[in-house]
Amino acid sequence: MGKKLFQISCYFFAMGLLTISMWGCKASTKKVRLETTTIPLTIRKPAEIDLKAQNIDKLAVADFKGKDDVGIKAAEMLAQALEETMVFTVMTPNKVDRELLVNGLGIKSYMEKSTLKKMGEALKVDAFFLGEVKNREIVDEIYNRVISEKEETGEFEFVTGKDGKLEYVPILKEVNIEMECKTRVGKVTIQYTLYNATTGNPMLNKTETLTEEVDAFCYRTNLNPEDMPKEAVDSLLDEVMLELNRRFVDKLTPPSKTELIVFEKIPQADEFSRNLFEIGINYAKFGEWQAAIENFERCQNRNNASSQAHYNLGIAYKGNGFLAKALSEFKKANSLEPKKLYKEAIHSTKQSIKESRKVFE
Repeated sequence: MGKKLFQISCYFFAMGLLTISMWGCKASTKKVRLETTTIPLTIRKPAEIDLKAQNIDKLAVADFKGKDDVGIKAAEMLAQALEETMVFTVMTPNKVDRELLVNGLGIKSYMEKSTLKKMGEALKVDAFFLGEVKNREIVDEIYNRVISEKEETGEFEFVTGKDGKLEYVPILKEVNIEMECKTRVGKVTIQYTLYNATTGNPMLNKTETLTEEVDAFCYRTNLNPEDMPKEAVDSLLDEVMLELNRRFVDKLTPPSKTELIVFEKIPQADEFSRNLFEIGINYAKFGEWQAAIENFERCQNRNNASSQAHYNLGIAYKGNGFLAKALSEFKKANSLEPKKLYKEAIHSTKQSIKESRKVFE
């Protein structure tokens, strides 16, 4: 009897352990599910000329070289187009002039590396643009054409009108008229040079040209109009120059794409860190990546030994286009706790950086 009771006791003890073990597995499984948060986010992809991958965020635009005031105008247009992207922090030519004047510096036709470096230090930016308007002209492409029009013959005839009354109307005939046509084409060429503000070295040197039809008209060959006044020519060329700057800025602007992004919760994080995590995700949902970065940076500083904190910060950097910073954080996360998720993030980020560097090499 005693032996049987002992066996029964052992059975219930074993069943109890099994139940506890199974409950623990379920709890563990539930915990794993809560470790990640996957949400659709708008994340910036690498631009054709990827300044973000070079950790360039703050840009200054100095006055460009050019006849009369066209260089100054081109620089202002570039700064405006950069500001409209809301991707970069931009110092406009007027502010650049003021800062350089305060520091005893100015734009010269030839500038040594040491002077360029001093400019970067004075402007307190990551990089700055200098440039030159190489060409800005209107070219008329002339061609002839024949059109048919009705002309009066000098004779008249009576016709019955809608009200039944006779009307006296001129007789018309079709004649061919020789016309001379002008397709007015505006052509602008600008050289853009981007300098690293820390080293004074050129990072990018691109010459862009835009040729656009800005006006077209035809006239009778015996009524050749006078040339356009200078004000009209300048207005047409300003339109072409503005469009050229916008197209160049499009190459610098990271396009956006909605993706499913995985964030990781930090095990045993304190309440403040959990709040930073949630706030960072909320900013990311609205594409406010700079604000998201600030919260994930604070969270990472409080949890420096957490692989999840480094990974989440890397995602925020990548969301804002800072690929080099993102790669560094992904590598730190993987060194602390090797995971497939981290390795995939490292691989995809390396590929993006490799593609963006081709433009700068």
